[in-house]
Amino acid sequence: RRIAGVLGATVYAVATSADTDPGYPDRLAEELGGAGADRVFLCVDPALAGPPIEASHGHLVRLVAARLRPRLFVFPGAGLAAELGAPLAARLRATWAT
Repeated sequence: RRIAGVLGATVYAVATSADTDPGYPDRLAEELGGAGADRVFLCVDPALAGPPIEASHGHLVRLVAARLRPRLFVFPGAGLAAELGAPLAARLRATWAT
């Protein structure tokens, strides 16, 4: 959020979940907005449950990247970052850092 504020950029939160509880999208959007996201994109589908995350979520991340053309992606946690970030960087011919 701080980097985006300095750059005058928009912070997008992209989340995926297998949780089909009707109240879940609103709760998650509120939480992510409170953490600094300006816009929240959420894909909810029971098929997203279970590993491997790159196979189940990677296509969605690539679609978002193609649509929004972000300058910076930030992934939470080292495991998730490596599993989604490294393949995304390779496909986009971008720099990958941990």
